[in-house]
Amino acid sequence: MAPAPIDPAIVDVATPKKDTLPIPAPARQRLLKAGIDLSNGYPYRPSRPLYLQDVYKIRSADRKHIDAGTRADKSKKNLFAAATKITDITANIGTEIVGIQLKDLTPEQRDELALLIAERSVVFFRNQDISPQQQKELGKCLKYHKSQELQA
Repeated sequence: MAPAPIDPAIVDVATPKKDTLPIPAPARQRLLKAGIDLSNGYPYRPSRPLYLQDVYKIRSADRKHIDAGTRADKSKKNLFAAATKITDITANIGTEIVGIQLKDLTPEQRDELALLIAERSVVFFRNQDISPQQQKELGKCLKYHKSQELQA
């Protein structure tokens, strides 16, 4: 896929630089497992606008936002019941959850994860077997990923 502006109205864009470093072996295995073609290096880096007025064209209107955490059970029982270990990193910020694969979360668990992120700011999940496509879908569910607005 050739680099293209985020918005077709944007004419002047900075062309993405060619990657000079190889893709790390674990990342390469994960991307190949997800069916992503790596024959020409990393699949795609979007170009970026050169001028501030072009940035404003990307998001020029207010958007309705519904925080997924508002739908969650405040006790987060579905999310915590699926975990084998939960560790608060500090008293107020950061939680590590062990025993959950993000790709397998139910809609209720996703909502509870959104609430936990809002409360703790940072949540760690180690050793995830999740494809880039599944990461994007999870981001859309949590409303932290805006690619659905940016892709034509």
